[in-house]
Amino acid sequence: MDKSITPPHIANLALESRVVFETGSGLLSLLTEKSQSIGSGKPVLVIPGFGASDMSTFILRNYLKRSGFEAHGWGLGINRGTTGKVRDSLIKKVAALHQKTNQKVAVVGWSLGGIFARELARNQTQHIDCVVTLASPFAGSPHGNRLFPIALLVSGKPFTKEDEQSFDRRTTPPPVRTLALHSRTDGIVNWKCSLEPIAAESFNDEVQCSHFGFPSNPQVLRKVAMFIAATPN
Repeated sequence: MDKSITPPHIANLALESRVVFETGSGLLSLLTEKSQSIGSGKPVLVIPGFGASDMSTFILRNYLKRSGFEAHGWGLGINRGTTGKVRDSLIKKVAALHQKTNQKVAVVGWSLGGIFARELARNQTQHIDCVVTLASPFAGSPHGNRLFPIALLVSGKPFTKEDEQSFDRRTTPPPVRTLALHSRTDGIVNWKCSLEPIAAESFNDEVQCSHFGFPSNPQVLRKVAMFIAATPN
């Protein structure tokens, strides 16, 4: 854990207002972009960020559907953090999608949802073949995330030495093809916290995006679709 990493500069936080334009641009992409059937019906599970629900990933999921993927929300309401019930539900969802389509599942996670996606893939390689994380704070330090204190408050638990060790273990990439999208102008998560270590099947790609705009930014939508389509099933 790199304790020198701090939350993004306050100027970046002010840039989060871009989300209004990014959402509008994402909706416009759905209405005007010519659809490309590159998904071949591949199942995709999309997990929202902390404090968000499937509503936040509506544009991303519909873009993927228009691109020929079978995209699904997580169906668990607001993401309030990890619990045994959440883990079990996600495992069952992935297994059901794999069985239904006879194709391995791609998992896309925004922010905290990306941490869920990586851990899910770490233990479900028989069902999952790739992961895409969107501004997910899985590396560096949890203190580089402005929402970290709020997450601790919601959980009602302190961040212990054991939690630090678990965090360090999670920085290792899952054993599937992985893409980590990050933005140096993210106002919530320090971009260094969203970088995968260099490895054969782990990739990092920078976008110009606000933190809250990741599930709707057209640049992100295209990169997610292209990466999943390029993953051998």
